[in-house]
Order: sequence, then C-alpha cells, then structure tokens
Amino acid sequence: MKILHVTQLLGVGGLERLIQGLIQQQLKSGHQVALLVYGDDQTWVPHFRSLGIEVINEYQKKSGYDRGLLRHLVQKTQGYDVVHSHDLNPAMYLGPLRAGAALGLFRFPRWVHTAHGMDHITRRPVTAWYERLFTRMSDAVIGVASHVCETYRAKLWFRRSKIHQIDNGIALEARPRPDRDARLRKLKELFAVTAAGPVWICVSRVVRLKDQGLILSAAREFPASTFLLAGPSGDEAYWQE
Repeated sequence: MKILHVTQLLGVGGLERLIQGLIQQQLKSGHQVALLVYGDDQTWVPHFRSLGIEVINEYQKKSGYDRGLLRHLVQKTQGYDVVHSHDLNPAMYLGPLRAGAALGLFRFPRWVHTAHGMDHITRRPVTAWYERLFTRMSDAVIGVASHVCETYRAKLWFRRSKIHQIDNGIALEARPRPDRDARLRKLKELFAVTAAGPVWICVSRVVRLKDQGLILSAAREFPASTFLLAGPSGDEAYWQE
C-alpha cells in the first residue's frame, strides 16, 4: 500500500514524534510511505530524512488560503492508496480535493484524518465550522484522546462510526540511564539553578489546552523546589501570561 502523510508543520513536538513513529511502523510492515510538509516550520526535515523517510517539501504555502497548494496536492496525491492528514490545515485543502474527485475531475485516494488536539476551536471558534465543512469529507477521523473524539461527536456533530480513538503515546528509546546525581548537577549548571531542593521539569508545547498555568500554581506550594517549564510557544498570549 502507498501512503502519503500530509502536515503543515514539521517542527519539534509531540505531533512530529507521533508521525515519525507511525511512518516507521508502516515502513516495517512493507508499505511505501512518504511525508509531505508545506509550512514554514520544517525544523525536523533533515531528521526525518536521516531516518530514511521520504520527505516532499518543494512547495511552501503562501499566506492566506493558497490555491497553488491545491494544485500541488492534486499532483502529489496521485498514485497513492491512502492520504493521511494531520490537524486542521491540511484538511482545509484535502476537503476541496475530495469534492473535486466526486465530480470526476481527478482521482483522489482514501482519506484518513488525525486530530492531535482541539485547542484551535477555543482560540478561534470559526475553526469549528472549518472542521464541519472540510474534515467531515474524510473517510475516517482519528482522535488521539477521548476529549478530541468527544469534541467531534458532541460539538461538531460527526457520526460516531467515523470517529476512532487511538491514544497518543510516544515510546521512549531504551538506553542506559546515567547516574541520577550527575544528571542533577548537569541540569543545575545548565539552567543556573542554585536552590538545594528538588528540580521539577515540565516539557510540552505551551498552550491553554495543556494548562501550564495550573502546574505553575501548584509549583508555588513548594517554595524549596525549582520548577522548569520548557517548550515552544503554541499560543503567544498564553505564553506571555
């Protein structure tokens, strides 16, 4: 089977690790797999290629709704059995392609869509209508957690039979663990931590959905400890807050 994954961004985060693991498992199963990325953040393209994964990235999306990207996707999806989109932006382009295929304008493969989160609906309520209009055209929708699936069912009015839950879990590579005290000394040196108490770390994209504000409130109850919050900003206003 020939499978094409489509994502807007390929930065450093949980979505990227999930796509990587999924593609590697599909390759091990004997499928032909490629990854198409078209956004401006392509930090992990060299990493994916170093793993032997084919990455298609010659087209970069223009600002706004880019009709040129529609033409690019029509061309690149030909010959594949399944196209697998990740998050809303690709669905906003694959949806019209599905409609064009229904009119007999060109061939379009089966379409699986995975939603890695629903924070965009909270930040921009209009995106709920984009989900209803575009993502609904897919053959199957996968949510990586129960709240994602429930949002599609209860708030976006998707058929229950179309929604599938596959919990998001990233397996850690097996490796010898270094000495705990040596790790702590290195960590304190790296981040200039002078407190003698425990050091707590939270690593995740900073968005309201992950509620780092709650974690910070809890951290204040332990003044003898040092708390490090590490991660890129997925919501600039929330990050500043």
